Amino acid sequence: RTSLQKAFRAMGLKFNGKKWTLSGLGDKQLIITTRATTVWQNPSTSVSVPEKMVLGSEVTRRGEFTVFQNEHQKFLVKSKHITHYKQS
Repeated sequence: RTSLQKAFRAMGLKFNGKKWTLSGLGDKQLIITTRATTVWQNPSTSVSVPEKMVLGSEVTRRGEFTVFQNEHQKFLVKSKHITHYKQS
């Protein structure tokens, strides 16, 4: 596994052979990246994520950033790099 894959798995992401997703999100409003971007767990811990990655459920938007939740942990991403995910 690459270090990026290890970082994704450490954040709780699952890979189904086609795309990375999060488990345990239920019917909450999910967000997905619209371009490659950075997700922050705290000011000193971040990971680069690709376009079209489902990140988690939106908690709130603050200024230029969106707070989202994945398995009871909160993360931060630039709001202009995401959109609401429509499950098919």
